[in-house]
Amino acid sequence: MAEQSSSAHAQHLSSSAVSSMSQPSKRAEQHSGPPQTTENIRALLVKFAWMADEAEHPNTEDFFTTDASWHLGDQSWCGRGEISEFLTEMRTAGYAGPATGTRHIITNVDITLSPEEPDHAQARSLFMLCAPGATWAIQAVGCYDDELVRVDDHWRIHKRHVRQLPRTSNPASTS
Repeated sequence: MAEQSSSAHAQHLSSSAVSSMSQPSKRAEQHSGPPQTTENIRALLVKFAWMADEAEHPNTEDFFTTDASWHLGDQSWCGRGEISEFLTEMRTAGYAGPATGTRHIITNVDITLSPEEPDHAQARSLFMLCAPGATWAIQAVGCYDDELVRVDDHWRIHKRHVRQLPRTSNPASTS
């Protein structure tokens, strides 16, 4: 009897999930904007991650506004020059760059366009910083909260807030 009940419950959850996946949310309908616009923003974020891992020298001009800011914890870097210096320091520390083999993986990108200002958007994405070794190791997990601006028909990051998730032990893995 319990098996039938849990099976019926699973079927109900499954059909509910399919139904909700086939219908866009009100938020998505109202604010996601034209697919080309959201894809341009998504492409900018992905290209930045590739640049961090593969480019010999970080090029902030293609990704940030001239007056951009980057916030990590209680530290901030303002303007392309300071952001470029910070990115170079991250490379020196082994967190980025082709010599390190690290990979910045971004996922769950949620883009919201401003209905009042068509050249402004917000994006939130999750990231993982992975490093090679005998096995791949996740060095950091967190969230990028970005404010973006369209400048000369190209999207650029105006503000980036990086929130690293704290490392905690999983109580379920201890015996």
